[in-house]
Amino acid sequence: MMIAIIGMAHNSWSEGSFIGLEDCEKLALQYHDAVQLALQEEELSKLKQAEAFRALFLNLNVKAEQTNGKAQESLGTPDFTERSYSLQFTQPLFQGGRLFNVYQQSLAQAASAHAKYDKARQETIYAIREAFWNLAKSEQIIAVYHSALADLDQDLMQAEKLKEGDYISQQSYWEIVAQHCQSKLQVDAAEADGESKLWLWTAALGLDDPPASRPAASTETAVVEPGPLTYYLEVAEKYHPELVSQKKNMEAANWNLKASRGAFRPQVDLNGSYGRSGGAFSGQNLELREDWELGLRLNMNFSGNSLGLSGVKQKTSPKLGQSSRTELETLSATVGILDNLKSRTDYKDARFSRDQAQAQLKKARLDIMNEVRNSYAGLRKARLQVQISQTDLELAQTAFKVAKIKSALRDVPLSERSIARNKLAQAEAGVMESQTAYDVAQAALMRAIGSADGIWK
Repeated sequence: MMIAIIGMAHNSWSEGSFIGLEDCEKLALQYHDAVQLALQEEELSKLKQAEAFRALFLNLNVKAEQTNGKAQESLGTPDFTERSYSLQFTQPLFQGGRLFNVYQQSLAQAASAHAKYDKARQETIYAIREAFWNLAKSEQIIAVYHSALADLDQDLMQAEKLKEGDYISQQSYWEIVAQHCQSKLQVDAAEADGESKLWLWTAALGLDDPPASRPAASTETAVVEPGPLTYYLEVAEKYHPELVSQKKNMEAANWNLKASRGAFRPQVDLNGSYGRSGGAFSGQNLELREDWELGLRLNMNFSGNSLGLSGVKQKTSPKLGQSSRTELETLSATVGILDNLKSRTDYKDARFSRDQAQAQLKKARLDIMNEVRNSYAGLRKARLQVQISQTDLELAQTAFKVAKIKSALRDVPLSERSIARNKLAQAEAGVMESQTAYDVAQAALMRAIGSADGIWK
């Protein structure tokens, strides 16, 4: 089924067409395993939350029972029928705060699961943007080097003709050949890099095979000075999904610890039933009469032992062969010897989980703040690199224009034009590399602060 759906998605992109970044993000979020698993975890946490909320209230059961007895002729026992209908209930009156704490724990866990989903979504968005931009850049660089190779083909053809007439020096001729070989190697290297980037993009989409379409060339992002580092640190502290998740895990661990303490407090339950029941021998009228039961149970744990006290009051309809109703009052007490050691283990485990969550929160905060600092520094370096590469491009363009004019006037060898052409292609590729690196660095900073799908301003 999934393969068919993905195939339909592929068919919607005609071969040779281009796909935008927004469509790539939608596809990746729809099919990427990490996002789908996180979504399932969030849905599961909501079910657990509903289950914990339900446990706070009255538990009702409807019971219907009928017994048909067959006679044994040798004993002269008549046939009989017994029938009963009842509504049974159980209501926790006091559980040492355990049920309330478990419910609060489920709320925190649901919030943590939502933050995990948000993190998976943001990681996927960042990955697809990085892969999209890198692939688009690779294809642009391939076009740049192919254009340079076409020009150098012309230079080589011209050099071959000049060599036949002995109008070019051996040094200049072999320099042109070397530049032509270098250009071919640059094309091959760019195409190999493009193939690698294509599969990285495919993996980021969550697909097994590359789609027919290719990323549309992205518009050049304006290079701006980022704001102060403190701003990004503050945003990350408040909104980063990993930190939010760890904070909620810490909160859930605290509620779990409180719930485990409830095992050492008294626990009181009210239970009972109300209905009608009756029985009759064969040939008699079966008459159903009022039947009810009310009970109260107290459980308490101490030193690994347990104490249970219960009281039940019951009123039943006449049984077979009886003419009067039965009323019962029962009091009971039970003492369990070392049957509650698990409560102590659960408490120790809950305390360990709380300490573990606290340590994980501390580590996550340090890691995220360091990531913000590193991403911020990376963005500033990428910004400077864009400026340097643009300056190099301007110089290479000027040098190529001068070399073309001088070589046409025979002021310099033809090889100077070939050398300048290769340097111009390298400078153009350098600008594309630096611009893409800046875009990726910008996205990395947004991811580091917990806003990977945010718009840079």
